[in-house]
Amino acid sequence: MFQPVAATDEFVASLGPRGTVISCCGFPSDVTMEDVLGFFHGFPVDHNSVRIRMGDDGTLTGECMLAMANTESASKAVSSLDGKKVRGQVVSLQLANP
Repeated sequence: MFQPVAATDEFVASLGPRGTVISCCGFPSDVTMEDVLGFFHGFPVDHNSVRIRMGDDGTLTGECMLAMANTESASKAVSSLDGKKVRGQVVSLQLANP
């Protein structure tokens, strides 16, 4: 299974309060904002916090980070959605700042 690239504490804190930020990996390499928001449908994602990662060569990596409205929602999203698939690819989730 994929492991997300570690982000700096400062970057994670810029997305949301402790316990609300989720690090995701395994999305298809052409993932869109709509794909990410659809994957988290029913959870209170802060749409302004979603960051889809690009590699040094400018191509999407299939990784993203985002913040939920609160810690309870973030924990529930990770436990409910970790290991689910998007277009046949397994997506791994973890709290970025537990």
